[in-house]
Amino acid sequence: MLQPNIVLKYKRAFSKSVRHLPAEIKRKLTQVLNILARDPCATGLQLEKLKVPAEPIYSVRLSHEFRLIFRRLRCGTIELLCVGNHKFAYRPY
Repeated sequence: MLQPNIVLKYKRAFSKSVRHLPAEIKRKLTQVLNILARDPCATGLQLEKLKVPAEPIYSVRLSHEFRLIFRRLRCGTIELLCVGNHKFAYRPY
């Protein structure tokens, strides 16, 4: 059974981090966000739950080096936290 489309909510830090991405990663990010909005559990996303005790925070692999970090909220909303190279993206978590 398909879920209704997921709402993607952007944090300010996410919007800022997108500006610094290479063009190829921006294209991959667009593809991943489209998949995430349709099915956040899609197998092709290479989804990984981060070990943050209080919150459901996840990582999606965009490339060998780049990651998208997001939080699942109630009511079918995903909050996009940041995107960047491995070291930058995982820094707060």
